[in-house]
Amino acid sequence: MKNVLLGDVSRRSFFAALGAFGAAAVVAPRAALSQDGKVLTLRSYSDLQVLDPAFRLSLPEDDIIRSIFAPLVIPQAGDTWGWKPIAVDSIEQLDDVTVAFKLKDNIGFTDGYGQMTAEDVKFSIERIADPAMESPYAGDWDALKEVEVKDTLSGLIHLKNKFVPLWSTTLPTPASCILSKKAVEELGDKITTNPVAQSGQYLLAEWQPKQKTILRRNPGWVHEQGGFEEIHIIPIEDPATAERGFEAGDLDYTWTSVSSLPRLKQNPPAGSVVLEKPSLAYVWLGINQDAEPFTNINIRRAVQHAIDRQTVVDAAYYGAAAVGNGILAPGLPGSRDSVTYDYDPDRARELLSQEGAS
Repeated sequence: MKNVLLGDVSRRSFFAALGAFGAAAVVAPRAALSQDGKVLTLRSYSDLQVLDPAFRLSLPEDDIIRSIFAPLVIPQAGDTWGWKPIAVDSIEQLDDVTVAFKLKDNIGFTDGYGQMTAEDVKFSIERIADPAMESPYAGDWDALKEVEVKDTLSGLIHLKNKFVPLWSTTLPTPASCILSKKAVEELGDKITTNPVAQSGQYLLAEWQPKQKTILRRNPGWVHEQGGFEEIHIIPIEDPATAERGFEAGDLDYTWTSVSSLPRLKQNPPAGSVVLEKPSLAYVWLGINQDAEPFTNINIRRAVQHAIDRQTVVDAAYYGAAAVGNGILAPGLPGSRDSVTYDYDPDRARELLSQEGAS
């Protein structure tokens, strides 16, 4: 779970804000309304370093990228894993290996780079997948065969094989953000912190390194508007410092540390609410199967039965995390409802005894 501390907001405005700000709400809600609804001030745990969808370095950058470069879809705000369209009027999986899309009309790139087209979609997706780019996110499009352009606004995404993560961790991420083919080819292949040809609900208006990033509504965006006129993002690495800033009224939103969660849930600051939202993050204990005695499967099973995962989670995460049944979060395709090896110290001793170990 992710824990967030929010100022006084209405439910409707809160969800509208999530959709506006890149909608990383599937990982953790990242927005809350300021008092006047015009400016949102929030804490980010790191400053931006690069705004290239193919080379992004952190989740806060993901949010900014999805705000300034319109993606095909974004995660749907809420407690379940879903998505909503942003750059597309329609998008549909025709079969296991074919996705049809049609862009919204009148999505323009800034700086005179014209209208977004299906050719830009093809360029942007195939750019990330291209081995020559050496993008760390090439795996998001590992199953991509090609993007076929049908007309100015329509195309087909062809896959080499069925790809289960497509709708959960590929399309709703910056892997589907659309860049201007013309701009990238003219200006160079990597985008740093001075983007051109922006196309999203917001524009990067100002960046003061290690101090503040300001996003401002894109006046050229004629579709559903973002929830705020401006979003001010303050990089604060230390969660305790961010919590103090929230309590002082300097922030509308902040993540909390798990150690602060019990106190804040019991006594939240006036006018605020503490929310716990599902996360894709996981922590796991691995065993080196090439090292003795763990080459023996029964020894490995004994270790698994010997660990009380619930006690570990309760002690380390103050009840804010759930025991996992695998690396896939509950609700995602392929997630497991149960774990193979429950906490069973008697069974662990039995297995060790069978192998002459203790």
